[in-house]
Amino acid sequence: MSEEFLEAVRRGDREQVERMLRVDPALLGAHDENGTSALLLAYYHGRAEVANTILVHQPDLDIAEAATVGDAARIRELVARDPSLVNAVAADGFHALGLAAFFKRPDAVRTLLDAGAHVNVASPSGGVTAPHSAVPDEAGGRRKELGRPPLQPGGDPTRGRPTGRPQ
Repeated sequence: MSEEFLEAVRRGDREQVERMLRVDPALLGAHDENGTSALLLAYYHGRAEVANTILVHQPDLDIAEAATVGDAARIRELVARDPSLVNAVAADGFHALGLAAFFKRPDAVRTLLDAGAHVNVASPSGGVTAPHSAVPDEAGGRRKELGRPPLQPGGDPTRGRPTGRPQ
């Protein structure tokens, strides 16, 4: 049933996802063969309605999921319990900071940086850094908050803080 659920997520079949979660709430913990959660799959496939349906069921968000949805409070909670999570790599190879930047979640970006996330660490799955992820979106715009230091040249990649160098 897990694979059927994940396929419904990928297809964007919100109604089927809702029905399946009502029957089996444990599907909230479903992951694909790469370790990617159903929630992240919904975001990766551009299925915002499906992601919202999953979120209504209140999954226990991990650091990557919290960064993706912009849940700064959950990020603080997780990092308080385990500070190493701030730079952890998710099962699919992406860092929380990169996900927060990619999905344009400025509060999550700020929270991760304040917790000590490294800005210029490349993801093992493609060499993408948080500044790469903060590039303009498909509509040609970008969130101003994501383009400010330390995600610009002059930021300290080891602590995510501006160094004071001219930009």
